[in-house]
Amino acid sequence: MNRGIPVNEYISGVYAAGDVVETLDPNTGRKGLTPIWPNACAQGRIAAYNMAGHKRVYGGMIGMQNAVEFREIPAIAMGLTQPEGEDYEVFTDYRPERSLYKKLVLKGDVLVGLILVGDIRQAGVYGALMKKKADVRPFRHLLMRDDFYYGHVLRRTG
Repeated sequence: MNRGIPVNEYISGVYAAGDVVETLDPNTGRKGLTPIWPNACAQGRIAAYNMAGHKRVYGGMIGMQNAVEFREIPAIAMGLTQPEGEDYEVFTDYRPERSLYKKLVLKGDVLVGLILVGDIRQAGVYGALMKKKADVRPFRHLLMRDDFYYGHVLRRTG
């Protein structure tokens, strides 16, 4: 219809998964395509359950734009990476001598997008924060640190 096959959170009625499925990105609230392998696998699993009569909800995935490696330098982009408007705050750290780039996009106190180049170890932690729409206020000052990890989140919320 728009850019892909529209499905609901059960991926039912029309059973579709993967690159052709138009779903709601829980981070941005927009419908669109997230044509990457992890999303396709999760959607396929949910569609299979529903086709077999076992009702399962697809909770959506953060719109991972890409995960690639160029000349042994890994890069990953998730969520909203090119924000428009004054509602967003963008933090960047660029160190070309080490082939490192980090960009975090916040809307209020919620992480909504990122680009990591060179060091992608924190992608899972950032992705989890994005999916949960976690309030990063308690550890906001630590987000750009090279040693930021999930332990910082647990200490501030537990």
